[in-house]
Amino acid sequence: MRVFFELGWFFKERKLHYAVGIFMLLIVAFLGVLPPRIIGFVVDEISKGTLTRSYLLMWLGVLAGAALAMYALRYAWRIMIFGSSILLARNLREQLFRHFTRMSPAFYQKRRVGDLMAHATNDIQAVQQTAEPEF
Repeated sequence: MRVFFELGWFFKERKLHYAVGIFMLLIVAFLGVLPPRIIGFVVDEISKGTLTRSYLLMWLGVLAGAALAMYALRYAWRIMIFGSSILLARNLREQLFRHFTRMSPAFYQKRRVGDLMAHATNDIQAVQQTAEPEF
């Protein structure tokens, strides 16, 4: 939980992206409920014997529209949320690079550069994965 407080500056900076991404995710969840409902309507009409060509084509169009909307919104919310976590990792790498370039040569004589880079890479990846949800 402490990580979220320490990264609060980033979440505040990108709150619009996260809010829009979550809103799109909710719309995708709603659209995911439509196909079973539509199939239920069509099956009911078939069982009553009142299914017409225009009724079937209308619901097929709604299904196609829902599928296209789900595809577009899934792409967009992933860009918003996962893109923000990638941006966070980039910002952290830049900050770390600036910090490493300010360190004295004595610092690098005491520590191996490979170990520093391995820790930096793994830690930044862990923070990036914290900033992106697991769906």
